[in-house]
Amino acid sequence: MRIQWYLAVIVILSFLGCHSDGEAPTGLMTEFIREPEHVKILDQKPEFSWIVPENAILQTAWQIQLASTKERLVSDNPDFWDSGKNFGNRSTEVEYQGTELNDKTDYYWRVRIWDKQGKRTNYSIFQHISTGIFGEYSTTNNSFQSVLRKPVFSKKLSETHYFFDFGKDAFATLELH
Repeated sequence: MRIQWYLAVIVILSFLGCHSDGEAPTGLMTEFIREPEHVKILDQKPEFSWIVPENAILQTAWQIQLASTKERLVSDNPDFWDSGKNFGNRSTEVEYQGTELNDKTDYYWRVRIWDKQGKRTNYSIFQHISTGIFGEYSTTNNSFQSVLRKPVFSKKLSETHYFFDFGKDAFATLELH
């Protein structure tokens, strides 16, 4: 009898594990800005980006929600944009397609994805953004970090080609001396 009980518990737990939400996307960016709460977003249709969880293997669909308050997102009732499920692996520069954003206003957004097996992940943490005054838009200001770094690995591939690995995923400018 005890063995049957253990088997029943294992079956129930494995069933729950198969249908539970997976790890959430991380690394949220708005307009390629990691910490947009420190700048004013000047684009009326900002682009959103995120990092797909490693255990997802790949992204097969995504959903973004944007709201005027965190509470609206928690209650799954975004008042500005709910993209719904969009099939595709795009996780960078996804352009805002919701209700027109207002000048000098705070917003919150989050994203979730569907993994290689079609399983939905949890929603990401919220990201707070503030809009500036829309008008003569050119680009949103950003502050950049500058660090001089030597490669962790380099290899001469040919007389005119080299491979350098800096051990980081980042945007960079390479200066050769």
